[in-house]
Amino acid sequence: MEKETQRMIDEFCSKMGIGTTINNEVTARITELENLGMAPEGDTASLVAAMIYTVNYRLGQSRISKATGVSVRKISNINREILKKFEEINSRTDFSKYSLWMTWKRKCWKCGKIIPVAINTAGWDFNPFFNPSSEDGGMWSKKCDNKIEEQLKRMRIKREMRYSKTIGDAYMANICPFCNNIQGDGPLHEESIELITSGFSLPAQASVFGFFNDPKLLLFKEGELVAEYPDVSTFSRNYRKYIELK
Repeated sequence: MEKETQRMIDEFCSKMGIGTTINNEVTARITELENLGMAPEGDTASLVAAMIYTVNYRLGQSRISKATGVSVRKISNINREILKKFEEINSRTDFSKYSLWMTWKRKCWKCGKIIPVAINTAGWDFNPFFNPSSEDGGMWSKKCDNKIEEQLKRMRIKREMRYSKTIGDAYMANICPFCNNIQGDGPLHEESIELITSGFSLPAQASVFGFFNDPKLLLFKEGELVAEYPDVSTFSRNYRKYIELK
């Protein structure tokens, strides 16, 4: 993305009192279209204004027009073009090939040792690869991808099928390599929410669940690791370079 485009995104978002979440999303969406050579033709201001509306239509075209100086008609027309392009992108992407995992280090609830853990982020809002017809991912999943599990093992992340008294069933669980106890999906799910909400920048001492740090996102394609990201924003801006369109 050109510096002028980013400057304009920052300027427009600042004028409208928009926070970093929408700013980052607008940046990610425009970058995605540019990386695929599908950005709508026209001036930068119109593209940015239309993308702000695309990302959050509740802001209203009139309000965006007033803040950016781009006419409502232009915002509406480019918004329709953007939506068509994203529909085309989605129709030409085989999302079943991709999987996005989150890893971090935490303190084992039993022995207190610092250990790495990993969860599949299928179903999270920021993960575009979730397939509703698939049983993979989510909490207490029984399925696994052997290729991915092998690579997680190389990262010293121990996961195996275990029976949990808490849920009364077996699932692919994270295991402490020191004391061999299950690190429950419930607590891991809560920790992941806290980390994501903090933008992956939460100080260890600020966690209500105890020490954990070094979070990252891992992008797998057909079971092979293709990229690592330090946070959700970086993933959203850059993951499309690894996506192949049909």
